[in-house]
Amino acid sequence: MVKRLLYCLLFLLLNGTVLTAQGYLNFIENKGQWDPAIQFKTEFKGGAIVFQQNGYRVLQHRPEDYERVTNLMHNHQEKNTKKVAVKSNSNQIPEEADQFKIQSHVYEVNFFNAHPNPEIIPEKIIPGIHNYFIGDDSTKWGRSCKTFQAFTYKNVYPNIDIRFYSSNGALKYDVVVHPGGDPSQVILHYKGVDQLKVKNKALQIQTPVALHKELIPSTYVISKEGNKELGCSYYVKGSFVGFNINEPYDKTQTLVIDPSPVYASFSGSVSDNWGFTATYDGSGNMYTGGIIFGGAFPGANGTFQGGGTFDMAIMKYDVHTSNSLAYATIIGGSGSDQPHSLIVDKSGNLIIAGRTSSSNYPTKGATKKWGTGGGYDIIMTKLNAAGSALIGSIVIGGSANDGVNIGPNYDAPNGPISTRRNYGDDARSEVLLDNNQNILLASVTQSGNFPVKNAFQSTHGSMGIGNNQDGVLIRMSPTLDDVLNSSFIGGNDDDAAFVMSIQPGTGDIFVAGATASTNLDGNKTGVIYPTSSGAVDGFIANIKSDFSQINTTTYFGTSGTDVIFGIQFDRYGFPYITGTTTGLFT
Repeated sequence: MVKRLLYCLLFLLLNGTVLTAQGYLNFIENKGQWDPAIQFKTEFKGGAIVFQQNGYRVLQHRPEDYERVTNLMHNHQEKNTKKVAVKSNSNQIPEEADQFKIQSHVYEVNFFNAHPNPEIIPEKIIPGIHNYFIGDDSTKWGRSCKTFQAFTYKNVYPNIDIRFYSSNGALKYDVVVHPGGDPSQVILHYKGVDQLKVKNKALQIQTPVALHKELIPSTYVISKEGNKELGCSYYVKGSFVGFNINEPYDKTQTLVIDPSPVYASFSGSVSDNWGFTATYDGSGNMYTGGIIFGGAFPGANGTFQGGGTFDMAIMKYDVHTSNSLAYATIIGGSGSDQPHSLIVDKSGNLIIAGRTSSSNYPTKGATKKWGTGGGYDIIMTKLNAAGSALIGSIVIGGSANDGVNIGPNYDAPNGPISTRRNYGDDARSEVLLDNNQNILLASVTQSGNFPVKNAFQSTHGSMGIGNNQDGVLIRMSPTLDDVLNSSFIGGNDDDAAFVMSIQPGTGDIFVAGATASTNLDGNKTGVIYPTSSGAVDGFIANIKSDFSQINTTTYFGTSGTDVIFGIQFDRYGFPYITGTTTGLFT
């Protein structure tokens, strides 16, 4: 547990990229995960660009909206922001709230009168693969996608190439006019913009959400004597843009036109992401789990209003190759998807536990969905060792929120609520493997009809009398095909199962977290705290390995607020806990 916490801290300190290890603006190939017209995609802070066979499309989120949503995701209070209350039994999804709405715009640039199908040549492959499991249609999952630092449209016009690349973290492109090429043929046709004009020698591209600029092109002729600078300027005719070469040059030499795009608010950084969990395997490789602001690229140009949705971003770093990125895998659906806990099995397969609000979260196996579902649901997903395939994936839940403690963290500025006391407490759960490689999960539910099986507690402990949240403990088969056990764990008020550990020798499961209940089940004879001490206490429940009963339960608290965030056993079978308190233990 200590190592996992340290790795999670390391992840939060890493640079802000989830799709590349280097933090540059790189180009990921399309292998079915996006619209077939897309060849490559690169993401920026607050936007993205996709490259098609004969041009490219730019997605820009309104900078003020994007900043507000990212601040809300980080729990930064904003003045005059509409408050959206979330009750513990609510199935409201936060992205439906007004404060999560983002105005965005897409415009398109085509190579006018160009070759309709130029050869596209990628360059400078980057180590590590990218996988995309988006939605429940497996034909649209992209596996083992390569990433490149540059690519070239060859002979877009006769003897003219256009090359896109990253330079110092910013997107660049060169128009390369080989001998025999005519630079006057290069015409860019803009669709979906409000205005094009040249001001102070820079091209200005106005959209409803932002002003983009391309600075005066650096233009030169390549010769044996060295590069010779030439004067060059933009010209605009309606929705068309071209280049004027303002002085004669030797047309037997290669001419390079090198504009400098400046995309307002998102040049120089990839899409924002937030880290939630981390783990390691038997070889010491590191795995990190977070969320990335995402959503499908719009099919049409123009302005649209959308909600802030995000997908899971799972990465593996290979310690044997200077901690280089081994893979980055994006998992999610049409809603919001978030990892809470990771663990690696003996074969190097990664198990992910978390929550989803997506109705089309990617699933695989004999039991893809268990329970009625509604609001947020619990997910468990198992990736193969390469991160390129789902071994199994299941969605579990009742009709209310499951897998989210009290409510999403976006309303946390309103203050601590019941068992959600700190930043990130809405996203706590833990996944482990038992001695038979079955998959155990400790989490929470607000559903009275949460599905149970072979349970030590078959009914919700507080339904109808408290704030309607219980902990849950689930055991799945190694491939996530079969639910072996599923049980409530809770009393007459809110309960949250945050962490767990397996006792050596007995195989009993120790579950810990936070509780507001005063009547937790389990034998309390001889335990350290048989009764609750405050409004919210920590708790530890010792559950028989076959789920037949709760052996013992102890509260762990003071007159203040107490929460347990970690539990582990030493080699002698003694448990150790860690957590927080606002009181004084005596």
